[in-house]
Parts: sequence; structure tokens; C-alpha cells
Amino acid sequence: MKLLMRNCEVFVGLLLINKGFAAYTATTYRPDSAIYEIDDSLTATKVIDTSDLDAFGITRDPVSEKLYVITGTTGEQVLNEFCENTLFPIAPILPSAVNILCLSSGPNGLIAVETAELGDGLVSFGTLDATTGQWTKVSNLNPPFTGAVIGQDDNGVTHHINADGELFINPGSSDTMEQVEDTIFPSELNNFCGEFDVDGTLVATTDVDDGVLGGGIARYNFEKQTVVTTSLNIELFLSDVTIGLGGSGPCISSAPSIAPSTSSAPSVAPSTSIAPTKNTGKSSKKSSKKSSKKGSKKGKGKGKGGSKNQYMINDINNIFFFGNSTSDDLILNRTLDKLE
Repeated sequence: MKLLMRNCEVFVGLLLINKGFAAYTATTYRPDSAIYEIDDSLTATKVIDTSDLDAFGITRDPVSEKLYVITGTTGEQVLNEFCENTLFPIAPILPSAVNILCLSSGPNGLIAVETAELGDGLVSFGTLDATTGQWTKVSNLNPPFTGAVIGQDDNGVTHHINADGELFINPGSSDTMEQVEDTIFPSELNNFCGEFDVDGTLVATTDVDDGVLGGGIARYNFEKQTVVTTSLNIELFLSDVTIGLGGSGPCISSAPSIAPSTSSAPSVAPSTSIAPTKNTGKSSKKSSKKSSKKGSKKGKGKGKGGSKNQYMINDINNIFFFGNSTSDDLILNRTLDKLE
């Protein structure tokens, strides 16, 4: 009964959040670490700079309508509420050894993708307590991890799509992911994280570079088993994305558990970066590709939206993607791009 009531609250909450259809709030890692709003014309506008904080996961809880953001690197990550254009710390992430990159929310509360897995090199998802910051493992995810799309639908079911386009689901409590055998999406698109939209599509970030404007969003259509990637008005690579515009409104909570400052600047203390030991796989290729394009792209991208690409099953022509990757590569790669 409790889950049913929350399901209804989630549905109503999503409808309220999505009055302006296809509007998003996202954390970014290139060309800068920041939080952006993306309106229904796919025009991105920076809300705050997070270069001193390294913002990763972001989600808006459709029940409470609070916007949550993970900041910091492994060992120093913090769960924040984002409101009044300020990041207000709630609690440090526990255990401190975990490394959270993606957030999603729904009937089962907050879920988070963890890429350090306490040192065993696996990638998994778990629940995240929105009050204490405690992460509790639910299940390992399935490789390959050059793409790792994940989101919780309005029934509380977690969906994971790996880099091979295979779909796995979890009701939120099972220690294994169940593969949906008759569903396969286009592969090797380098898409990550995600959140379900009201139309039933799963919106994710994309690292696909179409040669015009890199980055943007990807939409997974479960009925058609297709993926549509769309660049924005500027070249912008997202760390995570959630539904609806947010961050500028008043805070919903009475007071965070850690007293925030009154400054309009983000209130989380800057964290010390942990330098990785090598630069392999996706990050090295992505860094050279994007740095070579940065100068030529400056000043472009004004106006509404960017380019759109629809990939049918097995149709991945002209897609820039990176070679085989282990879970360690995933840990290093998207973190490296944040720290460069």
C-alpha cells in the first residue's frame, strides 16, 4: 500500500514537473564543470559553476520535488540539495570508499550508480538515503561499461542498458539484474546515467560526437527500441541529467542537516582531487578529440537546439565511440575529464 501511494505521488509529481515538456537540469564536465538548465528548445543555460566541487549525479525526486546533486571525488563525496542557485550540503556519502556518478529517483526513493564498489572494480547500483547519505548496494550492473544508462521508472523498476544495447531490469530489491531477452538497443553509443520522462522514454547523457556539436542528450524509446541523440545549442558534455528545470526556486526543506552558508556561491567546500595513475581508453581519445575541436566551435551554436540523430538497431554509422573498456576505465575516464 505504501509503495502504491508513492507510485501515485510519483506520477502526479512528474506531471507537475514536466509542464514544460522536455526541459532538463544537468551536471556537466566539458567544457566546464557546472549545472545547466536545458529548456524545451534544447537551449542550455549555465546556472552555477561547480569547477571547485566536481558535480556528478543529479536527480529531482518527483514526490518531494527536491533536486539532489552529488559533488566531490571518492572519499569526499557529498549529497546536496540544489535550490536558490546554491548547493546546500545534506550529508557526506557513506561508506566513504564509494564513488557515485549517477542518480535517479522514483517510487523506491533515490538510486545511485557506484563505480568504485569498495575496491573490487565492479559497477553497481544501490539505494541512497536522502537524509543520511548512506549508500546500500542492491545489485551489480552488467558490462560492457563504455555505456551505462540507468533510470528508475514510475513503478520503481530500475532499468539498465549496457554498451551492447542489452536491457536489464530490477524491481529495486533483487541482488541480480534480469535481462529482457526480446529488447536490444543500438550499441556502443557511449551514453550514461538517465531519468525516465513522462512519455515513457529514458533520457540519458551522451558522449557521441557527430562531428558538428558533441554531447547532448539521448532518448531511449522502449516500444521502438531506438535511440535518438540530440546535441544542444552549444557543445556540452553532461555528467548526469534529470527532468524539469530547477535550482533557482526556494528550498523545500526546512533546513539541511549541515548548515549552509548564506552566499549565492555553492556552499560545499572544494574537494581534493585523487589523481588517477593512467589515462587509458575513452578519456584519452575523448580528450584529444574534443580539445582539437574546442577552438573551431567557439562562437557557434547560437539559436535553438542542435543536430538530431536517430539510430535504429544495428545502425551505428558515423558514430564516434571508444574501444573496449573495463569498469576501471569507466571509473577513470569520466572522472578524468572532470579533473582536467
